[in-house]
Amino acid sequence: VRVWDGSTGQQIAVMNGHTASVRGCSFSPNGTKVVSCSDDTSVQVWGSTYHQIAIMNGHTESVSRCSFSPDNVKVVSCGFDKTVRVWDGNTGRQIVVMNGHTDTVYHCAFSPDGAKVVSCSRDRSVRVWDS
Repeated sequence: VRVWDGSTGQQIAVMNGHTASVRGCSFSPNGTKVVSCSDDTSVQVWGSTYHQIAIMNGHTESVSRCSFSPDNVKVVSCGFDKTVRVWDGNTGRQIVVMNGHTDTVYHCAFSPDGAKVVSCSRDRSVRVWDS
């Protein structure tokens, strides 16, 4: 994952950790962390100084999307293993696995209050889960 200065076009940092293509990344709502997900099946959280905070392992296939909860604490991820997962973004501990989709899950996100997660899949469904 590379960080660039938008005004100068200069590269600021390289965050090394993933061993395959990165499919998604997102800032925490307060802007102090970045979460990334990859074909290497991991989800990784990075701090404001571009150091690695946590590595989340649990997906068994490529991870397609990841994002933070509104309180900056939890991370949601989804992927080709047909699951949606919620993690503690500080420790990397898996909190819950949501099973139910029958094909690749392309996108997931927390509700504005963080109480729910929404996901959509190649199986043509949209699901809303308690987080």
